[in-house]
Amino acid sequence: MTDTFHPPWPAGTRHLQVGDLRVDLRYRRLTATGQEAELPQKVFDLFLLFLAQPHVLHTRADLFERIWAGAIVEDANLSQSVWMLRRALGPARKGWIRTVAKAGYVFEPPAPPQPVEDEPAAAAEGRGEGGGVAATAAVVDGTQPAAPLAARRPARPRWRWPLAAAAIVLLALAGSLAWFGRGPGSPVAPPPSTHAVVLVDVGADGPGTDGAWPTTLLHAWLDWKLDALPEVTVLTQAHLATDAGDTSPTMVLLASSEDPRRPGEVHLRVRTWDDGGERRMELRGSAADVPGMVDRLSRQLVAQLLPGRANAAWPVLELDQATARAYATAFSAYERRDWSAAVRHNREVVERAPGFGLARLHLAYSLGRLGQAGEARRQMAAARRLLAPIPADADTVLDASALAMDPQSTAEAAAAYGALARRYPDNAGFQLREAWLLGQSGQPEAARTILERPAWARQPAGVRAHRALALANVHMSLGAWERVEALADEATGLARPGPGWALERGEALLLRAQAATARHGDKADLSLFEQAAREFESAGNHNDALLARFLAQSALPPSGDTRQLDALLAQAHAGGYRGLEIAMLRRVAFQHYAAGRHADYRDYLGQAQAAAKAAGDKASSRMLDMDLLNEDMMRGDLAGAQRRVARLRSAPLEGDDALWVAQFDAALATVRGDYDRAGAILDDSVRRTRTVPAISDARLSCQRAELALQQGRLADARDQWRRCGSQEQSWLQLQASIGRMQTSLLAGDRVDAAQRLDDLRAEVERFDAGPDRWLLDLQLAGAATRLGRARQATALLEGVLPAVGDAGYDWLVAQAETGLAEAAAARGDRDASARHLARARALFPEAPWVLDSRLAEVEVALAFERGDHAQAMSRLAALHRRAHELGDAIIQLETHSLMAPAGGESACDPQVRAALVASTGLRGADLGWLGVEPQLDPVGALAASRPAKR
Repeated sequence: MTDTFHPPWPAGTRHLQVGDLRVDLRYRRLTATGQEAELPQKVFDLFLLFLAQPHVLHTRADLFERIWAGAIVEDANLSQSVWMLRRALGPARKGWIRTVAKAGYVFEPPAPPQPVEDEPAAAAEGRGEGGGVAATAAVVDGTQPAAPLAARRPARPRWRWPLAAAAIVLLALAGSLAWFGRGPGSPVAPPPSTHAVVLVDVGADGPGTDGAWPTTLLHAWLDWKLDALPEVTVLTQAHLATDAGDTSPTMVLLASSEDPRRPGEVHLRVRTWDDGGERRMELRGSAADVPGMVDRLSRQLVAQLLPGRANAAWPVLELDQATARAYATAFSAYERRDWSAAVRHNREVVERAPGFGLARLHLAYSLGRLGQAGEARRQMAAARRLLAPIPADADTVLDASALAMDPQSTAEAAAAYGALARRYPDNAGFQLREAWLLGQSGQPEAARTILERPAWARQPAGVRAHRALALANVHMSLGAWERVEALADEATGLARPGPGWALERGEALLLRAQAATARHGDKADLSLFEQAAREFESAGNHNDALLARFLAQSALPPSGDTRQLDALLAQAHAGGYRGLEIAMLRRVAFQHYAAGRHADYRDYLGQAQAAAKAAGDKASSRMLDMDLLNEDMMRGDLAGAQRRVARLRSAPLEGDDALWVAQFDAALATVRGDYDRAGAILDDSVRRTRTVPAISDARLSCQRAELALQQGRLADARDQWRRCGSQEQSWLQLQASIGRMQTSLLAGDRVDAAQRLDDLRAEVERFDAGPDRWLLDLQLAGAATRLGRARQATALLEGVLPAVGDAGYDWLVAQAETGLAEAAAARGDRDASARHLARARALFPEAPWVLDSRLAEVEVALAFERGDHAQAMSRLAALHRRAHELGDAIIQLETHSLMAPAGGESACDPQVRAALVASTGLRGADLGWLGVEPQLDPVGALAASRPAKR
C-alpha cells in the first residue's frame, strides 16, 4: 500500500484467519473450504486496510487517498475494486462489506482477523508464453482479478464463463440514437438468454493517454460487436458503482502496454472474469500490427463469451497506425457525448479511411444528436454498406439505427423496437429505447406506460437511474413539473458521486432546473443550470454544457438584450449543434419580440424554421409552426391561422403540444362567436389526453372562463378563474385577476371592479413595453371605458396604437381603434369615434364576431346620436338576432339595454330581460357607458329579430 499503517497482527505474519476464510498475505490469495482466489494488487491493498481497521467507516475520499495516493483515477475504480472484492469473498461473505450511502464502506467480519501458522504454499499456476502476433491466451503475470470463492474448483480450468442476465444502460440518454429490428417477415428463432458485459479499460498507461490508443481501439471494436447482438447488453464501468446487487455481468478487462525490453512491441491483453472463473488472452506485435490484433482478439472474445457466435461473419478491421490512433481519439469524444468533437474527429478518420464503416456509424450518430439529420442519414447509409458482413440479427439492429436517423420515422422505429422488446424481454434496453422514441414521436402517454411497469423495480440501480431520467423527460413533455422534479431527484440518488455518472447527474440537474423554472418562473433557482453545465464539462461533454447555459439564459425574463444569447448561438453554430442552434434562434427571436423589434423577431423565426426544415427536425418545425400561428392571429390572418391549425392537428401530437394547438383552434372559434364549438374543442382535447398537467389545466381554465362569461354562466366563470390563477405562473395569475375584474363589472359590482382595475394598473405597469404589455393594456382600457373612465382608456390605447402598428399586428390595431371609438363615443366625441370606427372597419371589412359586435354597438350609438333611428334599429335588430343565434348572453343583454320597455311580446320586454338577467347574473351587461338613452321600438324590430325558440 502507498499509505503506511500499523496492522494489529505481528510483523512477519504470513497468514490470517477470518471466520472460515484464510488470507495469504504473501501471494494475495483467499482460501476457504478447498477453494481459493487470487486478488489484484489494489484490491488486495483495499482488503488489507479493511482487515486492519474493521468496524470503521472508511470514507471514499480517505480510501482514494490511502489506496491510490498520487494517482489520477476515476471514482468508479473504488466501486469496481469493492465489487471485485465482494465477488472474491463469495455470496456467503460479501455482506462483510457494508455500503454506507453517500459516505463509504464499513468492514464487518464475524470475528477479528487472527494470525495463523504457515502452511505449504499452493502450487503455482502454470504460465504460458508466446511472442509476436501469433501468441494467444498468454498469461499476464500476477494481476488477474479474483473469481468468487464459491465458484472456484481447484481441478476446473478457468476458461468458460457463463454470462448472467442484466439490463442495458439507456443509450438514448447516453447520446446514441435508438435502434430497432426488421419486424414481421424475418425468420424468428427462439430468443436466447440475455447476457450482460462490462468493458473495463485498465493498464499502466491509463485511459485517455496516447499510449492507451490500442486499448481504446479494442474497446470500440468490441463495444460495437457486442452491442449489435440483441442477446447482449453492454454496461458501462459506472454501472458497477451502483452496487448492482445480484447482477453478475461478465467483466472484460482490456489493457495494452509497450515491452520495455523490446522497444516498439505492443502487448494487447484481454481478461474475462465472472462467477465461473478467469480467462486471459494476449497478442504481441508492432504498433502497425495493432488493428489486426484488435480484430483477432475481438473474434476470439465473442466466440468465448458466445459459443453460438463462434462462426459469425464480421467485417475485417483494416486501418493503418495513424488512422487507428485518430479513431481512438474520435471514439473517446463519442463516449463522453461531446458530439461536436466526435463529428470533427470522425470526419478526419473518414477522410483518411473512407472504407472504415464504424467511424461512419459513429459520425452518423453524432450528426443526428447535433440535429443534422440529412447528413446523418447519408453517413448511416454508407456505414451500413461498409459494415458487412455481419450476423443477420445484428443487421436488423443496424436497420433500426438507419431508420432512427430519420426524424420522420420515429414512430415506425418505436414500433419496431417494441417488437424487439417482446422478442427479447430480458433486454431492458429495447424497452428504454422504445419509450424514448415514443416520446420523440409525440406519444408521451405510450412511453409512460412502458416506463411505469412494475418490473423496473427489479432492475439494477444503474438501469433504474436511466429509467428515471427517461420517465422525467416524458413528464416534461406532459408538463407534469412536480413529477419531473421527483424523478430527477430519484435519478440523482441512484447515480453515485464522481466522474462515472457525471453525465447522468448533469441531465438530472438540467431536468430539475427546467421543471423548477416552469413551476416558479423568475423565483426558480437558476444556479441548477450552471451546476448541470459543470457536471457535463467534468465529463468532457461541452455540447450539453452549452445547452444548460442556454436554458439558463432562456429562463431569465425577456429583456430585449440578445448579446449573451448571440454569443451562445455563435458557439452552437461553430460546433455544428443544429438542434441547439434552432432553439437559440427561437429564443433570440423572442428577445426581439419582448423588445418590440418584430421585424427581427419574424426574421429569426424564419431562420429557425428554415434551419429546422433543412435538418429534417420535425419536432422543432411543429414548435415553430405554433409560434407562427400566434403571429398569424396577431396580424389578423385568421384564414392562414386556421390552415396552420389544420396542418398541426393532422400531426400525431400528444400531451401539452396537442393542448396548445387545441387552444389556438378554440380561440379561432371564439373569435367567430362559435362558442359551443370552442368548448367542444377544449373538451375533446382533454378527453384525448390521458393526464392534463396542472399548468395546462390552468391555461384551459382561463379560456373556459372567457367562454362561460360570454355565454352567461357566471358561477362557472368564477370557478374557472379560480383554477386559472391556481398555478405559480405570473401571466396566468394576472389573466385570472383581469377575468375576476371583468366578471365583477358584468355582474354589476362596479365598486369591486374599479378597485381591481386600480390594482391591476399598478401591476401591469411593471411590464416592459411589448406584446404582453399591449394585450394587457387593451383589456384594461376596455374595462376603464365601461367604468366611465373614457379618458384613462384613451390614454392607454393611444400608447398602444403606434407600437402595434409598427409591429404589423393588424388584429391588435383593429382592437385598439375599436377601443378608441368606444372611448370617444363614451366622451361624446362623435367625430373621433367615427374616424376610429372607419379605420377598424377598413382593416377588417368582414370582421369576425368578437370585433364586429363591438363595432356594431358603436355604430348603433352613433346612429341614435345623429337621429337616424331607422338605421340604428335595423343594425340593433341584426346584432340581437346574431347574438341570440350564437348564444352570446352579453351582447343580447347589451342590445336590450338600448331599448325602452314597450310591453307585449317584444324581445326587450322587461320580463324577458329580467329572466335573462336572473339566469345569467349579468346585471352589469348594458351599454349605459355609451351615453345613449334607451329608445322605443315602434316598428317591433327587436321582436322580429328574435328567432323561434330552439
